Amino acid sequence: EKVYTSAIDMWAVGCIFVELLTMVKESKVEPEARKVLFPGDSCFPLTPKEDSSTRISGLPCSPKDQLCVILDLLGNPKEDDMEFVSDKRALSYIKAFPPKQAKPISGILPHATKEELDLVRKMLRFNPFTRVTAKEAMRHPYFADIRTKMQETERDPLTLKSDTAN
Repeated sequence: EKVYTSAIDMWAVGCIFVELLTMVKESKVEPEARKVLFPGDSCFPLTPKEDSSTRISGLPCSPKDQLCVILDLLGNPKEDDMEFVSDKRALSYIKAFPPKQAKPISGILPHATKEELDLVRKMLRFNPFTRVTAKEAMRHPYFADIRTKMQETERDPLTLKSDTAN
């Protein structure tokens, strides 16, 4: 989408959180086996490497296309999870991917707790409008033992002027 909101930050936090969870001793993932959660090398509308013979919705696509890598884990989004996509070409591209079922997050985090898995699922929702917010994430049971609510403060979101604004 062309509008950047804090929801994309929560997606990034979810990706980083997964990567950090593979680093805890209990995960038993060797350092050399750790990797980026979604290691894509191209993304819509940018074209993949020239040697790509696969086409999705008329556009070249590689198995390492960012969306392809994401859908390999999360599965195809449901129709209502794509309502936010305003670019018709992008929507057509998303819908053109072959059907894929979501894989359990526990498959990549077999030693994660129930709370960790739940928080990851909420951070990595395809639809940014249903993705957990920072405030909601901080209230998640995962953080219950480390929060000191009396020391926390909240403030209104900052509004920053764009470099292109007059």
